[in-house]
Amino acid sequence: MINREVRIIDSVNSLKAKFDFVARDIVDKRMRSYAPVISRKVGELIGDALIRTPEAQSILTGQLKADFGLTDIQASLSLEQLIEAVKRSTTVKLNIKPTGAVRYAYAMVVSILPAGLSSVLSNIGAYNSNGNNIPWMEWLLTRGVEVVVDDAFVINGNKPNSRSGMAVMSQSGGSGRVFRVDPQYAGTADDNFVTKTIGSLLPEIALIMRGYL
Repeated sequence: MINREVRIIDSVNSLKAKFDFVARDIVDKRMRSYAPVISRKVGELIGDALIRTPEAQSILTGQLKADFGLTDIQASLSLEQLIEAVKRSTTVKLNIKPTGAVRYAYAMVVSILPAGLSSVLSNIGAYNSNGNNIPWMEWLLTRGVEVVVDDAFVINGNKPNSRSGMAVMSQSGGSGRVFRVDPQYAGTADDNFVTKTIGSLLPEIALIMRGYL
């Protein structure tokens, strides 16, 4: 008869710590492998929602296109660049916090535009008109309804010789007329169509993340 004896020389607490360490490593690797997929899905969700906003549609074919004097190419390219910048800024990180001697809490954190809109606006949505820089995307997203041009105003109508074909900018002269972003679309740094869209999608973003937990 053969007797086999297995002895565990580690203490219970020591073994538990080792098991928890291995489990933490497995969870860590698994969740980190999901991060790129989650980032892509969240970015696509935001991009699809942004292009459907009234602001985006107005930039492409409506009043904002006319007010800012945008060509078809300027309008579509600037929106594409804005959306891509938002998508590129979307990252997912795994946070691990000890909650006891050998226990840990795991959290996945989605970060979108961590440096704010100013970090992406410098090269998006601006053009030169007769030697004047027109940073129209920055006006739209950050300047609210403040006056941005105090010596000119927009005349709407069929203007085939203008960039948009929909309006021209005229000097105010002594009329006192000025130009500001249409209040219907005007945003500030913390409250604009980008931040509002992202905020409205938080429940859907949470569902995407939950699917990988």
